Order: sequence, then structure tokens, then C-alpha cells
Amino acid sequence: MEVAELQQILAKPKRIVICSHFKPDGDAIGSSLGLALILKKMGHEINVIMPSLYPEFLDGLEGSREILIFNQAIPLGVRMIEAAELIFCLDFNDLSRTNVMQPYLENASAPKVLIDHHLDPKDFADFVRSKPQASSTCEMIFDWMQEMDLGHLLDKDIANCLLTGLITDTGRFKFALSPNVFHITSKLLAVGGDIEQINRNIFDSFSEDRLRLLGFSLTERMQVFPDLKAAYIALSIEDYKKFNFKIGDNEGLVNFPLSMKDTVFSTLISETDDVIKFSFRSQGDFAVNEFAKKYFKGGGHKNASGGRYHGKFKEAIAYFEQKMKEYKETLNQEALNQTSE
Repeated sequence: MEVAELQQILAKPKRIVICSHFKPDGDAIGSSLGLALILKKMGHEINVIMPSLYPEFLDGLEGSREILIFNQAIPLGVRMIEAAELIFCLDFNDLSRTNVMQPYLENASAPKVLIDHHLDPKDFADFVRSKPQASSTCEMIFDWMQEMDLGHLLDKDIANCLLTGLITDTGRFKFALSPNVFHITSKLLAVGGDIEQINRNIFDSFSEDRLRLLGFSLTERMQVFPDLKAAYIALSIEDYKKFNFKIGDNEGLVNFPLSMKDTVFSTLISETDDVIKFSFRSQGDFAVNEFAKKYFKGGGHKNASGGRYHGKFKEAIAYFEQKMKEYKETLNQEALNQTSE
């Protein structure tokens, strides 16, 4: 499906579903709501469906209250998918990332449009925009607007949605940066996008429990390996319960160890009821997506990736430490490279 064909499809009102991945983050929600606002302006009937709940700090975005949480309303979600005439799949590269929604999306008769910045997209969509070098799916939605001659529809609400993904997926403009990121940001600010308010909503609206979880994680659960230029934080189910954990409360936690001098590899290890989850972050050329793929059935971006381990919590930590230590020379060299730049 080419651009002209998609333009033709969108020329008349359609019933459209927009979906993203399980446990959606700022980029997933921002890109989905931004696209929803664009398509609504074009006269389409839009349903935004997320497989699971998203962090409360994203509630301020226009349209967030209309999001259907699929695992809380499966019959209604299924009816929406079955009735859809077009389905947009944002910020994921494999239908398995939609968790409980996967079989219904696979069986949907509507053509699918994939817009995503993760590596190695699976072959499930009719129209594909895959750009791993992009900072975020929100960056890609802005570029898609231009490509589809929809730039005139840009307004403050759309801008705030897209800025949310840009801010979160670049770590507040610290990584995954390019001239295009700042070009887009300037355009979004020009129509009224409010970076200060978005930052307040995401980073300055912690609950007391979330702030105490952060302090506990850094003082009681962070392990530092100076000889490896690495650190990790490991949180058990009981740790999370102690602080009344809500979705999004550990957002950004994995980045804190990277603020230590000479640390180039940081990991958050989280115990859940069915799997041990790993979030990896790095600086420079240490590719955590390759590390995640090789040892933890994961993947993602070079400097931001994730994985999982099926087994006991302590076993997962021991296995991770063993594999991490095999990269001692590589990590130390990367730390030297960072110092010399």
C-alpha cells in the first residue's frame, strides 16, 4: 500500500481503530492520541484501544479519557476491532506486543497501517512506516502528517500529544537526538505545545509512594559494579507492594544509575507474578538491544531495550550478573571512550 492509496482510503469517513503495545508508555499514548486527533479532524470515527492500563501522569492529554483498556472490556474491544475499516498499529513491531489483543488483530479483516521505530518489524501490516533511527513514534507521526499533506491540521492538543512521546523517548532530550527532533519540536511549540506543562505532568507529579520507592530503590536495591562501569536495581514483588505500586511508578528509574560518573550500563530488574522483566539502558556504543536479544529474549534500541527471564527472582539476578561480567572489557573501553570525547 502506497501513500496515494492510503490517502484515497482516508478520503472518505472510516471506522478506524488505533492501538499500541501492552503497558503503553508516553510514546505509545502520545502517538496514538495525536493520530486520533488528526483523523477526527478529517471526519473519521476513531477508537483508541490499549491492551492494558497506562500511567496516570498521561491523563492530561486530550482524548486520554476516551481510551478503551482492552483487558478490562474485552467484548467491547473485540466488537470495535471487528467493525474497523482500518487499523493503525503504533509503536510496536510485532503483534505479540499487544498481548491479549493479538489474536483479534490477527483475525481482523481491516487493512493495517504500521508506524513504528523499533528494529525488525514483522510482516503483518499492509502499509508500513518503519524507521529505527527515529527518536520516537511521535516523531514519525509528525513526519507522516507532512507526507500525507495534513500539516495544516496541527494544533496545540496534537502538539502536546506528540511532544509527550518526544520528551519521554529521548529522556528529556538527552539521547536518540537528531536535527529532525529539534525541527519538529520547534514546529510543535509554534502552534502552542507546552513543554513545561508536559514535564510537570510526567516528572513533577510523583505521589509520595512513588518518591519513596525511588529513594528505596537507590539506597537499598541499587548494586554498583565500579570495575564493570555498570549498576542495576532489582525490585521484588514485595518491594513494589510496600510502596503501593501503580503502573508508571518505576518509569525512568532505570536511568538514574547512568547519572553516576563512568557508568555506561544500567539495568532495572522487576519481579512480576509470571516473569522477571529487564529494562536495559546504556551510553555510547554498548548495544543493550543485542545483549537483551542474546540472553533475555528481548530487543529494542541500541541504548534502550528490554527483556525477560522465566524463573525465580534470585536465579534471574545471578544469571544477569554472570552475563554482565563477561562484558567487563567492552564496558570499560566504552567508559574510556565516553571520557575521551
